[in-house]
Amino acid sequence: MCAKVEKLVEQYLSDKIANADEVFFCSFMKVRTDPDNRTYEFQSDYQRTITTIGDVMKEESLVQLVLFKDAIKHIIRICRITNLEKGHLIIVGLGGSGKRSLCALSAIL
Repeated sequence: MCAKVEKLVEQYLSDKIANADEVFFCSFMKVRTDPDNRTYEFQSDYQRTITTIGDVMKEESLVQLVLFKDAIKHIIRICRITNLEKGHLIIVGLGGSGKRSLCALSAIL
């Protein structure tokens, strides 16, 4: 199974991965499309991701968050899990670390 996945990644994504600092997949880059029609797609541009999330924060009048790489990764994980059928998660961390803010933002995306 692993060999098949590696072969598919090399076949379809090798040129994109070679030029990327970090690789991630998300479905919220086309925010205004119907959630049922969104595709889970390859992303490697953090700046585009930060811009998309920042635009949503401005439109929804949410508190402006500082979107550093770890926050982006957490938002991507939360969105991925909550978009699954019967998807749920427990977010654990210190009080005041932004758990509620990231969850609210992910719910909108």
